[in-house]
Amino acid sequence: MSDDGDNLAEGPFTYDPYGNCFAVGTPMLFVIVNGRFSGEYVALTSRTTTSSAEQFAKQGWASVVVHRITNPTSSFDGSERDADPVGMAFIDKLALES
Repeated sequence: MSDDGDNLAEGPFTYDPYGNCFAVGTPMLFVIVNGRFSGEYVALTSRTTTSSAEQFAKQGWASVVVHRITNPTSSFDGSERDADPVGMAFIDKLALES
């Protein structure tokens, strides 16, 4: 199955036309509460072929890609114009529970 951007979707995995896998599992959505990006949305997706939830359950932390959401409206479609990957991070499960 392909999407409008020629990406191939197979189960929870999506592959771009070059074979790169992205968006494994359900993204975690956050609102930045202070600093120069205050009020903006970011989504965290797994950097691996294991979902973030599975990584938390197994090891207590997750390796993620940070996406800056540039279109937090009902027309959001997850494309590069709506979500810009800006970096990578490790998230500790304890930090999310605080």
